[in-house]
Amino acid sequence: MREFEEGAVLYVRAIAGLHVVTLAWDFAPGQEAKKTGLLGFAIERTEFDRNGNIHERYFIRGIKRFKHKDEGLAPGTPVPTSEHPIQTFQWGDYTAKPETTYEFSVSSRSTASRNCSNSMLHRQPKFV
Repeated sequence: MREFEEGAVLYVRAIAGLHVVTLAWDFAPGQEAKKTGLLGFAIERTEFDRNGNIHERYFIRGIKRFKHKDEGLAPGTPVPTSEHPIQTFQWGDYTAKPETTYEFSVSSRSTASRNCSNSMLHRQPKFV
């Protein structure tokens, strides 16, 4: 399945197979100023049950971290992208299950919100 959504700030494309969901995004035209102070992006994943209720919701985890938030963590420890934003414009989720509905939210993190709170938010529509 392929989904594309044009948000006010971000354009996001999702391509889903049986076990993989690939997300790619970019800033919408005219939003180049939002790149100033950009630290990266956080991705929130929501899984729904067959009745459409939320089964689980969490920020995708990665192993690349910011030095100022690295204290006390062993090398290779997975950390949420909400606290350690990824510095790329694409992400692959290799834990997807067939016949399951997911929603992904991509939000940028900037130096204006150094504590890594949302500075922009874009939600990708649900898909199976």
